[in-house]
Amino acid sequence: MSRELVIQLQKTIEEFWAATKLTHHNFEREVHITSDQNYMFGDWERLIGLAQGLLEFERITADMMELIYLVMALDNRNKDVLGFIIQNVSEDKFEIIAKYAQYCPFPDTRWQIAEALGEKSCNFSTQYLERYLIDDEPYVISKALYSLLKVNEEKAIQHSRKLLFGAEGQVKETAKHILERAGA
Repeated sequence: MSRELVIQLQKTIEEFWAATKLTHHNFEREVHITSDQNYMFGDWERLIGLAQGLLEFERITADMMELIYLVMALDNRNKDVLGFIIQNVSEDKFEIIAKYAQYCPFPDTRWQIAEALGEKSCNFSTQYLERYLIDDEPYVISKALYSLLKVNEEKAIQHSRKLLFGAEGQVKETAKHILERAGA
């Protein structure tokens, strides 16, 4: 059953690429210009539903994770898959998702997982959020800092102090904002 769902999702993703003229390799670069194409794709709801369906299986394979991460990156505006993860995925399954998302090539997936770590506030959230603080993408780091503030204010302050002097741009501004909010 899960293999059938993987095949259906792969086929729907291929149809998405064809309909939007985007590819697996360029969609993140183009997403700001073409983000409305996602919603004009006739099977957008099916794409989201299939990804959510994969999350309902007891065991998630590497192939399934790869597809879920891709759909999350495509769905970075509506965040339907993210909402589903926050509301419906068990802590055990979410830990696997969070652990491997660190290595996901899509920053739009990584920041969503950082956000979910703050929203779900699991016993492992701090551990993984600290790993997201060394991401290459400033937006991922900023989301991780804000989520860390929700789950472990002391650690958020500690990391914000370090980043205040070692970072620049968006990350530095986020660190400053967190220190102001925490009164530190």
